[in-house]
Amino acid sequence: MRKILLGLTILLSIGLYANDIEDSVENNLLIKYPTLNSGLEKVNIHEYDVDIKKDKIKLKIELKGKNVKKDYEKLSKDDVVREVEEIVKYIKGEAKSNLPVKVKIEIDNEVLPDEVVYRKIVK
Repeated sequence: MRKILLGLTILLSIGLYANDIEDSVENNLLIKYPTLNSGLEKVNIHEYDVDIKKDKIKLKIELKGKNVKKDYEKLSKDDVVREVEEIVKYIKGEAKSNLPVKVKIEIDNEVLPDEVVYRKIVK
């Protein structure tokens, strides 16, 4: 019985530690990278969602607001790729991992389904 209880305690601790890392990375990303920039154009980032798995890392960047789609389309795609690569480098450093990162940028629509505007796996 003690072994089972000890095992459950360890598993729970590992699960909580993983969530703490993800939450910490998400909060730090919002502070460090609050917008996607391209010259004078910028789009505010509403939320980051980071999931760290044993074989990959998932990153979802959520954009929300009025005219956000038009604002996003004004951004230089090269600048978006550069910023995504900086964000991925930061995440890998925080996670102390060199796993591939599956990146998705989506526009959060109030009524319609969310629209994915960028998708890439960064190795």
